[in-house]
Amino acid sequence: MEEILDIFNDKLEIIGQDTRKNVHRKGLLHQVVHCWAIEDSKDGRFVYMQQRAEFKDFPLLFDITVGGHIDSGENIENAMIREIKEEIGLDLKIEDLKYEGTQVRDTSSGDFLDKEICRIFTYTSDKPIKFDIGVEVKKMVKVREQEF
Repeated sequence: MEEILDIFNDKLEIIGQDTRKNVHRKGLLHQVVHCWAIEDSKDGRFVYMQQRAEFKDFPLLFDITVGGHIDSGENIENAMIREIKEEIGLDLKIEDLKYEGTQVRDTSSGDFLDKEICRIFTYTSDKPIKFDIGVEVKKMVKVREQEF
């Protein structure tokens, strides 16, 4: 079953719904969640990045730790927790995350039109994070903050 997403105007008001496929074909503004996992340990500060699976949009490219669409009518916090579990296998609560804010951006590439309202979170741990990655993620890499 195809994902249904809420569509927004420039004032970030919901103006309708459409399928994920149509959203990216037409370049409609929609919501996503992003989470950056950060290790802040005695060995230094690191950012974790995922390598996207072969079958995903932008296959095999490196990306934020977790990212995904917010389904129509879905609460932002629930979407973030769901995506974290699906992509990297962590059972977190919203209290484990820090909300960093919202960014509206256009990362369109070719025929893939991507206009997003990004709801951005961070998850910080004082020790290395053990992931149980799902099928959407090929692998995780840890990058020293200065190199990032």
